[in-house]
Amino acid sequence: MIIKPAPRSECAIRATPGAAALLLALFLGGSPAAALCDASSQFLPPRPNDDSRPAPPREAVLTFDAAWSSDGAEEILDELGNLGVRATFFLAGCFVKEHPAIARRIIEEGHEVGNHTFSHAHLTRYAEDGSQSSLPEVTRISLDIELESARREFEEATGRQLAPIWRAPYGEINAELIAWARQVGYTHVGWSSGLDTLDWVSDQAHRLYRPPGAAARRVLALLARREPREGPAVILMHLGSDRPPVERFGRELPSVIRGAERLGYRFVTASQALREGKLP
Repeated sequence: MIIKPAPRSECAIRATPGAAALLLALFLGGSPAAALCDASSQFLPPRPNDDSRPAPPREAVLTFDAAWSSDGAEEILDELGNLGVRATFFLAGCFVKEHPAIARRIIEEGHEVGNHTFSHAHLTRYAEDGSQSSLPEVTRISLDIELESARREFEEATGRQLAPIWRAPYGEINAELIAWARQVGYTHVGWSSGLDTLDWVSDQAHRLYRPPGAAARRVLALLARREPREGPAVILMHLGSDRPPVERFGRELPSVIRGAERLGYRFVTASQALREGKLP
């Protein structure tokens, strides 16, 4: 005689980890379907909580240009040292020639130094007519000489090499100049729109003049509104100033740095930012 297995009922239970939960639910008078849902849900992977992922850090680059004046340079370096922040300096060769001790201090304290040409001369017609077309006397060879002369001056003064970055004097730049400098190994670094501190304006009657406190608040307001997709924020300052000590922007460095950190910014050098994203 052949014994056929009894047909499976709708409530038949396989030997699964949820079986015990299902039996208990049935014993207590619950719905089989609900019990199955409850039993299986405990084995589903947890839903990712997108809100728990930390936002990517904002990045800012403190940059200082220097061509002639060194007034206020020591105070700026003191503040950076006290705050533990590395900055990027663009030093003209003529500045290094006049102030070799400051150039040495900058590099010895771990800051980055880029090329700012030797003579800090105008490269475009911007001062004449507002255009960025190259001046007739500016050629690939003349730019190469400017960059190379600054490099040699810095290396002779410090025994160290410049970072392979440069900034055009007065921010006068175009695609031709960028390409010529790239041919000899330099990447141009400008600054972010609006993040010129205007510390170079020393005449209080000038329409662009900003007292240091007002300039610092303006920078922080722009940083607060900046979107992470815009990339690292590059702030333009100058190492020397013709302003009296109480009107120099350097005295506001602590408030700018601490304020930016409260906004979620971390400070990096220009070379670090170039490796991680696009710079102006």
